[in-house]
Amino acid sequence: MPKKIYLKHLGEAGISWCFVEPNGDANVLIGRIGELSNETVEKALAALREDNPVIGNKLLRGDFISTIPVRYPLTRMVGDGYAAIGDAAFMTIPMIGSGIANSLRAGKMLSDAVLNSNSATVAALWSYQYNYYRAIGAGHFTVDKIKRMLLSAPGDDIRFLFDSGIIGEREMGAIGNGEKLTMNFAQILDKLKRGYTRIGLLLSLVKAITGGEKAEKAALEIPEKFDEATVTAWQKRMDGFFNK
Repeated sequence: MPKKIYLKHLGEAGISWCFVEPNGDANVLIGRIGELSNETVEKALAALREDNPVIGNKLLRGDFISTIPVRYPLTRMVGDGYAAIGDAAFMTIPMIGSGIANSLRAGKMLSDAVLNSNSATVAALWSYQYNYYRAIGAGHFTVDKIKRMLLSAPGDDIRFLFDSGIIGEREMGAIGNGEKLTMNFAQILDKLKRGYTRIGLLLSLVKAITGGEKAEKAALEIPEKFDEATVTAWQKRMDGFFNK
């Protein structure tokens, strides 16, 4: 079934998509970083309809605006008697609906933390955050770095990356699934050949990937046991990757 994803749709920071479900229904999403007004939704929907005649005028479900996190996970997800989970705590990757899956996995980790300690202190709950970061959360730092780079780039640069094949199905699949994007020497050489006319853009992409890998490595070094000073120092280090 046809699936179209629009990065920086209409030149705005965000994505839109139109997926055709097996039963023929059109699945439409309009997402923007920051505010999303009704006017923006109507304009984007009109553009999607023009490009995708499968979109009809009968609304079957949906028709609401929600806020979802598309940034790296919170660096402090727990406190005494408190734990943030799901959309309140960590990134979703809309293309694969990762929010639901990750929330269920996180819920199991949180319940294990409570049951294993029979306590809800920050020290007891910290194992939930530690396990989540080690299993899922750390991998989202690279995704966040690449996402920010793409959303801040001019539309012409985005088109060049896709039209030249520098970013293709393999790369989008890895980004969409939160997987590590690795390349051998031949693949790196091929990217350089394709992007030599815009070496500055290529270097920006490489910087985003390597910066994300460094952040991911640091995220995996999350303290195993809770200590206020140690955790605070780790938090500042992690936030520093994005607040420069």
